[in-house]
Amino acid sequence: MSVAYAFRDLFDPLYLSSEQLRHVLPAALIAWYGTPEGQWFRDSTATWLLPILLAKSSEIERWNFVRSYYEQTIEKGEITIRYLAARNAHLIFGTDTPAVPSYANSPGLNGWLEMQRLVQAGVSPEQIFRAATLVPAAAFGMPDVGQVKIGGRANLLLLGEDPRQSINAYSRIVKVILNGRVLDPQDLAADRRL
Repeated sequence: MSVAYAFRDLFDPLYLSSEQLRHVLPAALIAWYGTPEGQWFRDSTATWLLPILLAKSSEIERWNFVRSYYEQTIEKGEITIRYLAARNAHLIFGTDTPAVPSYANSPGLNGWLEMQRLVQAGVSPEQIFRAATLVPAAAFGMPDVGQVKIGGRANLLLLGEDPRQSINAYSRIVKVILNGRVLDPQDLAADRRL
């Protein structure tokens, strides 16, 4: 679902002013994305859309057209996810980040948005937790990964609450352990105060 949203959001006139985006991307990079040069990916991937969009008289009309176009794809994705989640399919969490050089597919933020969209589509927080840990480890034949155990390997997010109860737990990261280093999440934010 992230892919459809990412292509749609390239045309959102307010996307680059998102507070969430400022938290994950440096201000200078966001400013560059707003320039004609920074819009190269949007323009090159939407060549078939450009004649239609240029015929629209305002940026709002262009955005409404693109949003309507992608709603069908997003809705079909939600229906599929809802069907699979209801049948306890082995979902594997992923966002295709960075599948393309798009500012609407930003690492970190894209995963958080995908979790919100999965819940909206009917996936439980427990299913999301498993889809991000145990299921991919099993699917890729990596039994040492995806769980906390003696002798295992794991990069960890230490959370202030149980992520199996609510995805809001992922917005309350207390510490990050990456390759054995303990990091403060605020130190990883693009808009951190130095």
